[in-house]
Amino acid sequence: MIFLCSCGNKEGALSIDAIKEVPEDCKEAGCSFSDADHKDNPIMMSGGGDETYLCVNGKVVGFALVKSTPTAINDSTTNYNETYQYKDLELKVQMNQTHDGSEEDTFEGTITIRNKKGETVAKKFVGGCSC
Repeated sequence: MIFLCSCGNKEGALSIDAIKEVPEDCKEAGCSFSDADHKDNPIMMSGGGDETYLCVNGKVVGFALVKSTPTAINDSTTNYNETYQYKDLELKVQMNQTHDGSEEDTFEGTITIRNKKGETVAKKFVGGCSC
C-alpha cells in the first residue's frame, strides 16, 4: 500500500521551477513519517499541490507535478486527478479526499504508473489521512 503524507512543509518541497532543489531525504523535505513507516511502506507521497513529491525508500525522487485538478463532488468529498512525470514514466493519481468534520481528512484512490508507450506498469491502492 502507498500512504499519502500531506505533512510536508513548503521549504523543502518540490515544485516545477525548483526540481534541482529537491531534498534527498524525506524528513528533510518535511515528511513526518517515521523510519518504521518508511520501512513498512517504501513508496509514499508527501506534500500537496505544487509542493508534491514522491518518497521511495525514504528518499525523495524527482516527480514533478504536471497538473492538479481538484473537483468538489459535494460538501464532504473532493476528487483529485493529478499527473506527474519522472524520467520516461507517467504517474497518474486519482483520489478522493473525504472531509468528515474532524481535523483529519481521509484519502482513497489509485496510483497508476505508465511507461512512455502508454502501457500500465504498476497500479496501486492509495490510502491515508492528513495531519
